Amino acid sequence: MNPLLMISVLPVIILLGYIYLNDKNEKEPLGLLLKAFFCGSLVAVLILLWSFIEGVIGIHLTEFAEDSAVLKSFFQAAIPEEGLKLLFLYWLIWNNKEFNEHFDGIVYAVFVSMGFACVENILYVFSGGFETGIARAVLAVPGHFLFAVIMGYFFCCGCHFSVRFWHMACMIPCVSPWRCMVKCQASHTC
Repeated sequence: MNPLLMISVLPVIILLGYIYLNDKNEKEPLGLLLKAFFCGSLVAVLILLWSFIEGVIGIHLTEFAEDSAVLKSFFQAAIPEEGLKLLFLYWLIWNNKEFNEHFDGIVYAVFVSMGFACVENILYVFSGGFETGIARAVLAVPGHFLFAVIMGYFFCCGCHFSVRFWHMACMIPCVSPWRCMVKCQASHTC
């Protein structure tokens, strides 16, 4: 196996295995989990497509953020990434009968997020090399995992308790100071 592909995918596989094994009460169906992973991969493709379209037509909606790595990571990465992941998570499981436990929101959010992280990681590692793969395995992939756990927790609270928690499912991962640090370090812009 290609070492760059292995270092890109291995952290994702480890974290998916970790969350799946910690779903103790009722394991989620693998088909639905694979669908969640695919949805996350699709988010990465949509973000990439949006960036391409922005470049082709020459319109940058976030021009005001170009001088600041923190603002750029927030407006160009956090909001679109976490927002689309949340939309796909909602579409996939909100009314699904398998979404019947509190931990399920975390499991599905992690699978969506790891689908995104897998595609993003492959793209960055193949363009940046082995060192980029190591840095992303330690910073970016676990960051996506942690943000997904937060998103899944509040998503589940929004389903079972109050819709006001649902808004926090997107906002907290977007504004996390650690997210800004990880994005800046992983992209070498700081």
